[in-house]
Amino acid sequence: MTTSTANGPRTQAQASAPGSLMVFGEHAVLHGHLAICCAIDRRITVTATRRSDGRVRVVSALGERETTMASPDCAPPFQFALQVVGEFAREQTKGLAGGVALNIESEFRDDQGLGSSAAVTVATHAALDLLHGHFRSHRDLLERCRGVVRRVQGIGSGADVAASILGGVVAYRAEPLEMHRIAGALELVAAYSGAKEKTAVVVAKVDGLRARHPDPVERIYRAMDAVARDAATAIGMGDWQRVGELMNIGQGLMEAIGVSTPKLAGMLEGLRATPGILGGKISGSGLGDCVIALGKPDGATLPLLPVAVSGRGVEHR
Repeated sequence: MTTSTANGPRTQAQASAPGSLMVFGEHAVLHGHLAICCAIDRRITVTATRRSDGRVRVVSALGERETTMASPDCAPPFQFALQVVGEFAREQTKGLAGGVALNIESEFRDDQGLGSSAAVTVATHAALDLLHGHFRSHRDLLERCRGVVRRVQGIGSGADVAASILGGVVAYRAEPLEMHRIAGALELVAAYSGAKEKTAVVVAKVDGLRARHPDPVERIYRAMDAVARDAATAIGMGDWQRVGELMNIGQGLMEAIGVSTPKLAGMLEGLRATPGILGGKISGSGLGDCVIALGKPDGATLPLLPVAVSGRGVEHR
């Protein structure tokens, strides 16, 4: 673990982290392939304040909960933040025995596929680190927050965690770990489908397809990896026409593993027909959530989410 002192322990600390959108490599990233994920300009802010009664209190727009430090109640909707608290409490060197109050403020909804789970995990972890006078290395923060997400969800590549930490556009591979920022911005628009399927449910469906047809699905994953790597190069060069074409190819690969729907396909058809749009695809695991498109639309035919790619990653106060 690599940490540095930040003026010693505090009575209160604050950290924020951005939401995210997956751009390339969904599903394949769970099997050792490259993905590209980007941070957005909507953030979650966590303010952590020391208590002296051995209890934890969480307050957000989703409600309130008070529980114990010794055995925090990690049920939804605060499962990610309280899982982080529980892990800090088990590390006696972190000195959280006195308790902590968490105030969580979000600039976006948690049901739109914008990486809220990763953002709140990163922001909570960073706030508790700062409360104890430490800054953690990006890699260490990634590994710890990715572990939290996996323990809560059962799965998780960590690509959204990496984007929340680094900001901008991030190339990411889980095993062996590879993460680096390839750009500070990308001209993306996003639209919400109106429905969200749990990631674990979609992954289980795709894993079932892979179990029945291992060789074809692995070939699709390798194609996703090739698309992501070509896209990383094209993004670095600013070759947006090529990036848009690769997004269209990526969408075809998502359809091949069965995670598109008629609603998502119709939304993409409308976006791709809009002047100024260079290409588009599903963002995230699929069967719901968002679609994204590259470019500046001139007269979009469907409502767009008020988000943009942001170069800001995790920040402390």
